[in-house]
Amino acid sequence: AKIVDGKLHFRGLISRPDGTDLFEVVREGAPQDAVTIGKEAGEYLLPNIDEGFFIVPGQEGQCQVKKDS
Repeated sequence: AKIVDGKLHFRGLISRPDGTDLFEVVREGAPQDAVTIGKEAGEYLLPNIDEGFFIVPGQEGQCQVKKDS
């Protein structure tokens, strides 16, 4: 994230370790809303991934995604 002309510009990206799936989110807002902007970005990205999204083949069981119900 960076602040330009008093506005927070956030860019988030997640991808599978092999690069087959990539999801990006861009948000802007007031710097004092940084926590909300980050949370909303995560909530946008989370539905796009499954439990094995970050697992590297051969390293199963070493990384897990927890989704709150």
